[in-house]
Amino acid sequence: MAKLLPLIDEMLSGESPSVRLFKRAAVGFPFSRLTLDVIEERFVRGEVWPFMVSVLDGGSRIPAHRYTVNRRRQAFVQEETIDPDRLLQLLASGASLSMHNCDQWIPELAGITNDIRQVLGRPAMAGLFLSPPGASGLPCHTDVPDVFAVQLDGTKTWTVYERPPGPPRQRVVAEGELPKTVLNVTLEPGDVLYVPAGSPHIATAGPVSLHVSIGVRAPTLAEALIACLEQSDAVPEILRRPVDPRPGAAGPREVLAEAMAELAKAPATATWHSLLESRRGRDLAFWETGTFRQLTGPAADDRPPKPGDCPSEGR
Repeated sequence: MAKLLPLIDEMLSGESPSVRLFKRAAVGFPFSRLTLDVIEERFVRGEVWPFMVSVLDGGSRIPAHRYTVNRRRQAFVQEETIDPDRLLQLLASGASLSMHNCDQWIPELAGITNDIRQVLGRPAMAGLFLSPPGASGLPCHTDVPDVFAVQLDGTKTWTVYERPPGPPRQRVVAEGELPKTVLNVTLEPGDVLYVPAGSPHIATAGPVSLHVSIGVRAPTLAEALIACLEQSDAVPEILRRPVDPRPGAAGPREVLAEAMAELAKAPATATWHSLLESRRGRDLAFWETGTFRQLTGPAADDRPPKPGDCPSEGR
């Protein structure tokens, strides 16, 4: 992670972002612990629930009832859980598995997105994608956040196209709309691919592929304005006045122009980092080994003796 955070900062700080490949930029901890076997173990232990995943085939989401089953947990309670046999059948037939918001239930990923929030002050999230050989899961599409794809297991071939003008938005890009190809590359374990927000892309697995997609979004000026208005000490008096909605009264343009001029004169009470703190998302709490043991305090042998615990000399 020590290598990845400066890389993310560098890519997001540029005025003209462009797709980049970084070979072996994500090796060692924590990525070395995110293997196919480790992720599978979470399914085996029943830690992954249907709302945490989507199964995709040809860009369409497969209904959950095709890979879930109702299991009796208590006398009168039926709970929907993932059926491993049915899920495996879908994956074997070419479907891909998308695991949502993994930084909320995988400690290693929580550490990564927390660092991005704390150090870079940007909203971040992480998802895992498991694809069988030759599968894409999603058609060519664009994403709103900047994406850093980290290959964890197997290989995956990415094709990234020229970013169209205008603000980025989430959408599927039809084959006839595709702009010029910018990069076609196969990621191996440890490789990192940076895909700027709004860049059309598609990825196809070689053998079985597992990768984590880290989405990092730049806060907008609109969000900064909202955050500023939420701070009572930064709101000028003019913004507290009631709006006159009657016909013939001053319209939004002139009223807002005056209000914005007053807001610009307000004293600087915060930095961008602190101002946008509420917009970047809360840090995620995650378990560390030994958390419960800390409740017991020092071991019995390490505790200071109480009066009367030690025999007196000469007895």
